[in-house]
Amino acid sequence: MAHRSVIPFGPQHPVLPEPLHLDLVIEDDRVIEAIPQIGFVHRGLEKLTEKRDMHQFGYIAERICGICAVGHSCGYASACERMLGIEVPGRVQYIRTILHELSRIHSHLLWLGLLAGAFGLGGASLRRCSIGHGPCASRYSRFLRALAAGA
Repeated sequence: MAHRSVIPFGPQHPVLPEPLHLDLVIEDDRVIEAIPQIGFVHRGLEKLTEKRDMHQFGYIAERICGICAVGHSCGYASACERMLGIEVPGRVQYIRTILHELSRIHSHLLWLGLLAGAFGLGGASLRRCSIGHGPCASRYSRFLRALAAGA
């Protein structure tokens, strides 16, 4: 007869990119089921925003996720603009689209490198890092600095 046991996995584990808590149901040496513990990574953003006005929350929106900060801040800005009935110029929409696409490419390269590292292909992961520090990345950072300076 097979022996079943439940092993907690997480919340902090070297192979997890984000905190996650799973209960793994093990039968002999095989994982039969993975039961997620929902709500474990709650960081209290909703409670944090109760004491802030709409201008102060823009800084919090950028810090929801380190990889896709552009998407959160632009999404929040778009929601505020719609709520207040503000029509943004076409140049703003164009710049936001460029930033979203650069952020998306960055995210895909990051996860591709992490996937390669998980399969033991460390060289591919290092190659992903060199792509992120090449001429494209320096142009991207110059563009962001100019945008922040109001150019």
